[in-house]
Amino acid sequence: MSVTEYDVVIIGAGVAGLTSGALLAERGFKVALVTTGEPTACLSTGCVDVCSRTDNPLPGIKELPPEHPFHLVDEIIIRQSLNYFQTVMIDMGVPYIGSIEKNRFVVSALGTHKTSCLVPSTMEAAPQDDQGITLMWCRMQPWQMFFDGREHLLCFLEEDAKQFGIEFLGTGFG
Repeated sequence: MSVTEYDVVIIGAGVAGLTSGALLAERGFKVALVTTGEPTACLSTGCVDVCSRTDNPLPGIKELPPEHPFHLVDEIIIRQSLNYFQTVMIDMGVPYIGSIEKNRFVVSALGTHKTSCLVPSTMEAAPQDDQGITLMWCRMQPWQMFFDGREHLLCFLEEDAKQFGIEFLGTGFG
């Protein structure tokens, strides 16, 4: 049995795991990404929320409880991280819009309004006031997705990760 050594092992192939892996691989670290189970990226809005309780996320962070993890990093690191994320996403052909200075309004999958700091450019046309029309699903019923795209999604994630020098160690479904 051969043993491969890594500088960093990241658990989880979500946005945070992939972005962290890309940054570390870019800086010369040998990175492994471990994931298993159901991928949840397909259920995500794709939006990046920093502090969605206020119009301006940075002052909103100051209002969070002292034990909140955002208090462990300063404003400069938050800005650099968001800028890096946007650069990676542009390189992957999925540009994001928005800024840390002003949250954007978007419509959630259930038709409610939510605020986000960065959103995929495909959401740029979302009305930026709370006067827009909100659609609500009043009679939701159970449904089944007949296309099981898990393996397809993971294939794309794995290919994108390779572009940044990240190796997937496991993609089994348990």
